[in-house]
Amino acid sequence: MRLAVTLAAAVAATTTLGAAAARAQEAPAVTGPYYLIDITREALIFAAGGTVQKSGDIAHVTVIIGSSPDALAETGFGRLDMRYQFNCRNSTYKTPSFAGYGGDGELMGALTDDSDWEAVNPEAPSALVMDLACNGNMPADMVLEGDVQMIVTEYRAFILEQ
Repeated sequence: MRLAVTLAAAVAATTTLGAAAARAQEAPAVTGPYYLIDITREALIFAAGGTVQKSGDIAHVTVIIGSSPDALAETGFGRLDMRYQFNCRNSTYKTPSFAGYGGDGELMGALTDDSDWEAVNPEAPSALVMDLACNGNMPADMVLEGDVQMIVTEYRAFILEQ
C-alpha cells in the first residue's frame, strides 16, 4: 500500500514540479536480475537485484513500479523507479530518489526526496524489498525475464487481456 501511495505522490510531485524535474537528479539505476515483489490490477512492483548495495547497516536497491493501463492513461506515467535506502538494523527505510517514465519508456523527470526514515511493515511489499537489500534473499521463482520496459509493457498487456 505504501508503494501505491508513494507512486501517487511522486506522480503529483513530478507533474506539479515539471520545471524542477527537468533540472533534477539522475534517475536511479535499473540493473537485473529483476525480482517480482507484487502484482495487482493497479500496479506491478519489482526490484532491480543488480542495484543492491550494502555498507554496514545501510542497504540500497531500486524498485520499479509499473503503472496499470488505467493509471498510464490517467497520469501519463508508465513507471516509477524508486531508489530505496534501508537501515537493516532498525528495519527502517526511505526513498531518497525516484524517476518517472512515460509509457514509451522515456524519462519524464527525476527528483530527490529528503524524507524521514519510516518503519518497514513486515506484512507489506517493502519487507520483501528489505530482505533482498539487507540479506540478499529472494526466491528463485520470482525472477522476471527481459528488460525493465519490456516487463512493464507485458504487464499492461496481461492486464488488458483479463
